[in-house]
Amino acid sequence: MIFFIFFSNIIVTFAVNLKNTISEGVGVVTWEEKSLKYCLNYSNNNIKEMNILILGVVCLWIRVIHFARYNEYLGRFLTVVQRLISEIILFFVLYLVNLIVFATIAETAFTDLPDYNTLSQAFITLFYASFGTFDFDQIEKSELSKNFAISYLIFFLIINIGLFMSLFVSIVTVLFQVFQKNDRVC
Repeated sequence: MIFFIFFSNIIVTFAVNLKNTISEGVGVVTWEEKSLKYCLNYSNNNIKEMNILILGVVCLWIRVIHFARYNEYLGRFLTVVQRLISEIILFFVLYLVNLIVFATIAETAFTDLPDYNTLSQAFITLFYASFGTFDFDQIEKSELSKNFAISYLIFFLIINIGLFMSLFVSIVTVLFQVFQKNDRVC
């Protein structure tokens, strides 16, 4: 499959080069000019070709991960991760619901702040804040009381960093122990 993706990239590039050569007419363009045009076709940002290459790189990465399963140490880890994917997806759904709720509250409470005045901007700001990129100075500028703004952000950080990250680590740890106890790990 990866071969066909990279081969289709070559065909698309060849078709673009051929189309440009045919549109110029026979004998109108010299070989030096054609070679320059071919090189520019490869070096310019052609969206079709870049999308095909991105798809090929992703497929190649998945293939390398598949081959890593045959390693004694990585194989165990990858087998456990493969079995944990459904629980991890459920965790991230819960995490996204939590972020949406807090973003809705922030949009309603802090409409005067540019980082919280729309739902999408509040979501992005709180998403970054849950990974440690937050600014108390900006949220203190809210029209609401300074204590409410700071307590809101601290409550959000405690819930997300403390509770959700601990929950994620405990899910992975407990399920790994269950798989290892049942000897279902490779």
